[in-house]
Amino acid sequence: MSDEVIRLPSVRKKIPHDDDIALTVVHDYSCTHRWFKVDETKEEVTCGECSERLNPIWVLRNLAVKESNLAQRRDGLVQKVKELASRLKYKCGHCGKVNDVSKTLRFRAQSERPK
Repeated sequence: MSDEVIRLPSVRKKIPHDDDIALTVVHDYSCTHRWFKVDETKEEVTCGECSERLNPIWVLRNLAVKESNLAQRRDGLVQKVKELASRLKYKCGHCGKVNDVSKTLRFRAQSERPK
């Protein structure tokens, strides 16, 4: 065997054109697949609106993404509630005690109700 090194020609990256693409993604937006029917005996998931068979992994991923988004929104709302709760406290100029506005408003709203 020879120890001679053979140099290969340099390779340039080919930019694909529309006619060179091997795969084309087709989106059929006629149904958004918002709710699902799960058949445990057949181990199938179908769309509750259009009855199309769906990939169970795709369904799990969509549900996980929705749950994650809801959890993030909930965490953000909890943080905002904490921020607003701190604004509801005030110091009374007469007695110097720290009071909660929401308790004062509830009391006034109950006492001002028509009988």
